[in-house]
Amino acid sequence: MKTIAFITDIHLDENLLQEKGVDTRKQWELLLSDLATREIDHIVFGGDIGAASAYPWFFKTLNHFNLKYIIGNHDTFSEAAKYYIGELPAGNELYYSEKGKHYKYIYMDTSAGSISAAQLHWLKNKLVTDKPVILFIHHPILAVDTPIDRQYPLHGRDEIANVLKEIDEKVFVFCGHYHMEDILQSDNITQIITPASSYQIVKQAKDLEFDNTTFGYCILQLSAFKIQTQVVMSRNGKFEADTMNTFHLAH
Repeated sequence: MKTIAFITDIHLDENLLQEKGVDTRKQWELLLSDLATREIDHIVFGGDIGAASAYPWFFKTLNHFNLKYIIGNHDTFSEAAKYYIGELPAGNELYYSEKGKHYKYIYMDTSAGSISAAQLHWLKNKLVTDKPVILFIHHPILAVDTPIDRQYPLHGRDEIANVLKEIDEKVFVFCGHYHMEDILQSDNITQIITPASSYQIVKQAKDLEFDNTTFGYCILQLSAFKIQTQVVMSRNGKFEADTMNTFHLAH
């Protein structure tokens, strides 16, 4: 069993959050304290670290964890790449992959709000696999009926979805960006949107509506035959287990 904490959208030191009364550094420290009480093997950060001034502090807080990270539209490649250990692809995108015992892991870069032709070509090659795929990406690939999807979607996402649907294996997409919880399925794709670790956006509101009363993350438990996800949310200063889902794999 492999356990991953998928955490996204902390937006450290951004002026807009400070204006909304969100203390992102304090919330990050509280979240890390909660992680310390759980059996977490790995952390994957899903993008939107925040202001570049916060990067040194952010990565220092994660020194004791086995960390993978991707970047989102609030991140800067030139700054984030300084903390990446490994060989970077050509161009200004941070994407990579790894083979696990039971899964193929793919980490994508949508910091530009789209992906380059080079990254799409790379993705097609990495999808040649006989294992289920776990894809970490900041932006959702499948459309969600919510105002933020209509205003700030990933450009070219249909092309990415079509590439994923061409393979025989199941694909599990873990993403953030929308600051809400959501699960969608389309053909072989299961998309799991994780709540933000800073503030939430009300899914069914007419226009963009912010909720700064709660923040959280998602725990993934991966075995050969199933994936279990557990959302953990902080409400009134206390972290509580929330939604749990199980996805079975056919072997």
